[in-house]
Amino acid sequence: MVTAEYVIFVTIAGVMLGTFYGLATIGLSFTFGILRILNSGHGSFVMIGAYISYWCFALLGLPPLVSSLLAFAVGFFMGFALYHGLISRVLGGPELISLVLMFAFGIFLQEVAKFSWSASPRGFTWGLGSINIFGYEYPLTRLIGGVVSAVIVLVLYVFLFRTKSGNAIRSVVEDPEGAALCGVNVSRVYALSLAIALGLTVASGALSTLFVSGGIEPYMGDPYTTRAFAIAVLGGLTSPFGSFLAGLLFGIIENLSYMLLSLANVGNPFSMTRFLTFAMILLVLLIRPQGLLKR
Repeated sequence: MVTAEYVIFVTIAGVMLGTFYGLATIGLSFTFGILRILNSGHGSFVMIGAYISYWCFALLGLPPLVSSLLAFAVGFFMGFALYHGLISRVLGGPELISLVLMFAFGIFLQEVAKFSWSASPRGFTWGLGSINIFGYEYPLTRLIGGVVSAVIVLVLYVFLFRTKSGNAIRSVVEDPEGAALCGVNVSRVYALSLAIALGLTVASGALSTLFVSGGIEPYMGDPYTTRAFAIAVLGGLTSPFGSFLAGLLFGIIENLSYMLLSLANVGNPFSMTRFLTFAMILLVLLIRPQGLLKR
């Protein structure tokens, strides 16, 4: 028998998972909304973050919350290097070029990871106990991961709307030529935007180990790419905060669907959960094709 307390517990767990999904997707929307670059290698950057979290824990004993700061720094540097090395050369061209370029770069990262660390799955467990929610135990690390993800998104909001650099980014989104006439260095803004986007993506990979402690391998990012594109389209492909809201919705629907399918004794409920989640997204897009938020 399903009680109201259990439904609330599953919903709260879905919100925590959804905040991570939202954070992991924001970088994708950020890149497309500002640079018009489709990062089809998105999941490979999540994979890099998961490996950073693993090695920091295995070699230095650092928990994922600390290694996520290092992961953001690595992603930030990768964003600057990638912009000046590759992206600046195709910026303004057909979006298909950037799609293929980022897909190829994602494969490059996967193969480098395979060469460096082998294809064997790795994992680790960092536990802080659990918290009782309506009589059900929920891992405290996941709760912290969800809260930290939400705080990072809040910091991003403050940065975009309360700082000079954030105003410069939004002005470039509105009108690059007009922003340049007003003294904004558009190329620098593009580089900073890509650095922030990849920094957030790699940091989300480090935080992913709080939700899934195993299965860290070079090709683990492919499901994240598929999920991120679906969430980004649902939220509004050019809206980072729409992606965050869509991530919350995705996490809630995923958890509730899994609960209902498990109670109904459906075979392989996890696969069916993914099907139902994407079906719900299609229904939402039929009602609101532009996504949850337009910008």
